[in-house]
Amino acid sequence: MRLPIKYFLYVGLLHGVFIVLSILLLRDKPYWFMAAELLIFFSLYIAWRMYRAFIVPVQLLASGAESLKQKDFSIQFNKVGQRELDALIDVYNQMIEQLRMERMHLTEQHYLLQKLINASPAGIMLLDLDGRVYSLNAAAERILGQSAKKLQGRKLAELEAPFGIELTALPPDQAHVIQASGNRFYRCIKSRFIDRGFERQFIMLEELTEEILRTEKGAYDKVIRMMSHEVNNSIGAVNSILQSMAGLETIDEDYKEAIGIAMSRNLRLSRFMGNFADVVKIPPPKKEPVSVVELLQYMQRFMESQAQKGGVELALELPEQPVRVAMDREQFEQVLVNVIKNALEAAGKEGRVLLKLEQEGLRLLNNGAGIPAEVQKKLFTPFYSTKPQGQGIGLMLVREILRNHGFPFSLQTLPNGLTEFWIGWR
Repeated sequence: MRLPIKYFLYVGLLHGVFIVLSILLLRDKPYWFMAAELLIFFSLYIAWRMYRAFIVPVQLLASGAESLKQKDFSIQFNKVGQRELDALIDVYNQMIEQLRMERMHLTEQHYLLQKLINASPAGIMLLDLDGRVYSLNAAAERILGQSAKKLQGRKLAELEAPFGIELTALPPDQAHVIQASGNRFYRCIKSRFIDRGFERQFIMLEELTEEILRTEKGAYDKVIRMMSHEVNNSIGAVNSILQSMAGLETIDEDYKEAIGIAMSRNLRLSRFMGNFADVVKIPPPKKEPVSVVELLQYMQRFMESQAQKGGVELALELPEQPVRVAMDREQFEQVLVNVIKNALEAAGKEGRVLLKLEQEGLRLLNNGAGIPAEVQKKLFTPFYSTKPQGQGIGLMLVREILRNHGFPFSLQTLPNGLTEFWIGWR
């Protein structure tokens, strides 16, 4: 039973007894009856004043406690004219105002932090107390290749490779570089923060692809230019001497043949160095709108003889709507020649290579043996090749041309067993 009800029951019962007693005085002592009535009215007035003095403050405290419970910091109380109670009301109002300002400050900080996270070029992924994905920003969605709705509630181990395995094994507060799709590099770090007294984790994903490739290109650019300069200078001088020796009438035929072999090897070495030099001398693309449908039809006719020679079916799948992309046609033809040639070799006899054009990009699929995991990480690495006589130049050239165009790309074996080279239009 609430306190006001108890108070009114007590006052009502007490004054009921007084009224009954005063009625008994009415017959014998009417003057005493009138005095008793005055006392009863005075007692009721005192009871009302006591209600105002004690019960109302209790109600105010109860109302204040309820507003705090509901986290409603907008309610403040007016003074009631009692010094002690007014002092309590002042303290309460100051506390409420401070709580309101602190909550507003925290809310503003929260929205600012949320905007900074969403605008950050680095991917940020928050985990819940069970280590599941709680939320992530747009950059993390782009890096992981899936929307936040699909990723929320999933464990790190359930993310697509290589992120699932790598992020699960990532130790706290230690940076680690993950290589994805053969040509993308991400710096990952797992850290912790306190949320309402509980420790939670978050992961930052920062793309390092451009920085790593720029450093890498700068390194091999200098090496290739230096080697090309020294080799070409030496070959020119050596060939000049060999030609002079070959022109001597007194020299034996066996020596002439040996000199011819040496000159031939020098020319091959010169072409070999020229291939490397071509990679670092790629000019900026001269972009013009190109019909990709017409380009792919041309490339299919151009590569058809090589496909037939290897016993491979070279198919083309085109969309109904035309696709026009700004590109340097000559450079992009070099890209297509390299990737189609690699796909034909990977597919093998009785294999199939499909050029599938979409509005968003181009997919080149083959049903070959697939890419081993140890090779996947080395794709697009300068001078790396799985072929016995390979120089590792083809994919280097492809990488540089596509990067100069600003086209994203990837090379991987899909879960269905097909190997896909994807180029996006961006």
